[in-house]
Amino acid sequence: MRDTKNLQKSIFCQPADHPVFDEWRQIERTLNGHPEFLEWVHADLSVGLKSKTSGAKGMTAEQVLRAAILKQSNGWTYRELEFQIVDSQITKSFLKLDFDESYGSSCLQANIKRIRAETWERISRAIVQDAKRLGFESGKLVRMDSTPIESNIHPPTDSSLLFDCIRSSNIQFEKLRSEG
Repeated sequence: MRDTKNLQKSIFCQPADHPVFDEWRQIERTLNGHPEFLEWVHADLSVGLKSKTSGAKGMTAEQVLRAAILKQSNGWTYRELEFQIVDSQITKSFLKLDFDESYGSSCLQANIKRIRAETWERISRAIVQDAKRLGFESGKLVRMDSTPIESNIHPPTDSSLLFDCIRSSNIQFEKLRSEG
């Protein structure tokens, strides 16, 4: 059966004294302040799985949540996350992994994708409520990021760009002539 979190901290799982880890400590404080996050993620990870008493335990809900946060906040692929787990003691420490514990990209992906969108929304709402309570954010302004998507437009050649400029100028001249 999958654990929600490791009850005993490994002696190899010590926080590092590095500026990168300062930001991760802030994330850790937020996660420690919301133990319900682990329950929500554990519920998502347990959906559709049979309870078993033997075999590998796999990642804890806490490790899955922390891995998802690291992956997303650093813009890593699953392979890059796997590499960081193998290569970085700071990453292992943040994920609360034992010295000899590591997971492959397919295992990370299989676990992280089981966290439902509704769970992420609940987590986000709780964090926004914390930010409002602490005075960091009012929650009234939303910043959007737009990403370009592929569409059926012609490649911009010199002649087509010149034609678009002439056509646009003619439209503006016609508007000015009709007004005056």
